[in-house]
Amino acid sequence: MNLTLKQTGQPLAQPGQCFSARRSIVVTKHVQIPAPVTQLRQVPLQPLQQRATPRSVTVRAAPAATDAELLKRLEQLQEENKRLKQELAKFAAAATVKAAGGAAAAVAAPGAVAAATEVPEAPITAPPAGGTGTDAFLRQLELGVSWPTPGTKFWEQPARVTPMPVDVGAGSSSVEPRDSRILDVVHFTAELAPIAKVGGLGDVVHGLARTCLARGHNVTVIMPFYECLPQDQIEGLGFDMDIDVPKGYTWDGLFQIGALKTAVFRGVIGGVPVILIRPSDWNSCNLFRGGRIYGGSYNEMESYLYFCRAALEYLRASGQQPHVMHLHEWQTAAAAMLYWEVYSQLGLYRPRVVLTVHNLDNTGECRQDEFAFTGVDGEVFATIDRALDERTIGHNPERLNLMKVHITGPYVMSRIESSIFDFAGPLRQLPLLCELLIMHKL
Repeated sequence: MNLTLKQTGQPLAQPGQCFSARRSIVVTKHVQIPAPVTQLRQVPLQPLQQRATPRSVTVRAAPAATDAELLKRLEQLQEENKRLKQELAKFAAAATVKAAGGAAAAVAAPGAVAAATEVPEAPITAPPAGGTGTDAFLRQLELGVSWPTPGTKFWEQPARVTPMPVDVGAGSSSVEPRDSRILDVVHFTAELAPIAKVGGLGDVVHGLARTCLARGHNVTVIMPFYECLPQDQIEGLGFDMDIDVPKGYTWDGLFQIGALKTAVFRGVIGGVPVILIRPSDWNSCNLFRGGRIYGGSYNEMESYLYFCRAALEYLRASGQQPHVMHLHEWQTAAAAMLYWEVYSQLGLYRPRVVLTVHNLDNTGECRQDEFAFTGVDGEVFATIDRALDERTIGHNPERLNLMKVHITGPYVMSRIESSIFDFAGPLRQLPLLCELLIMHKL
């Protein structure tokens, strides 16, 4: 492009204006044509030099399938997998109902009329092949249950269509272990059926201990040696050892810590090995004395706090390191507090602690001075993030909640979702579920 400018005596352009729309040449200042100049020589614009080599361009091959297509295919596979699982569950349920109906008809009285719902025939599905331990046991347990169906009198049918996969009455000596890893489990409890039973607590602990024994685990139940226990019903009852248990007491108006000599006995109750603990000299105190387990002549809070400390002291003195320390109810809840505060630093390092709540009516409220019966000042736990009961803040005195530390305490590693607490029925299954869970995770 050539430019020819003539003398005008006026500014050629204003700053920011362009000569041409095709080639943007911006004037940045006023330009004045000198008077002697009559014509500007034509100056040809030189074209840009051509590049020596063309610019390289990388061409990507088109992918076989886009991300959207892959995601769509994945969703289709997931939907198909879900549909197949649902169909398989329907076949299994139909087979179970059919088998349950046959079993009920076999045991029905002659002439009895039962209204049964028509169920389409389906092949009986066998348990999945492979697998051992807890998973295989749970599959066998579930497949053998006679699940209720609408329109049937399920309460008149047997609960199972196949025998229980565990012999809960043979003990640990005659049953082949069913778990690949054998664990040492210790229960702390205030009751044990059949001779130390008040409510359902004793039944649950006894059944849970027998079941775990049948699965090959080493189970021991530690409980108080109540004066009212029928000793003739304790198999192999014998003295084991004496231990000195730290215990707080008040003397001349001052709280002091001393040692209470404690006797430990061994025996078997209902096929379950037990450790029984009581003061060596019952004449010096009235702990666990009287004609009843509860409501006897002794102070229950003082007695069970002493029992928690004595049970832990026995484990330390005997050199035991159980895998699981299973506590039951508020009576033994303080054992976890003492374990983490004291005994985890005295060589008792291996136990995993689990608490089972059987009755929500009593949370184990106690005063700080009462907790000192354990030999540990209750003020240590009198904080909101530990065991202080917020409902008693401002009261005189403020109190501790022995079970709170199991939910909000600094040592709690996991929580149980509130959906588990379905009070219509599954609450009774929590002890076994907790035991199975902790055995699976260890």
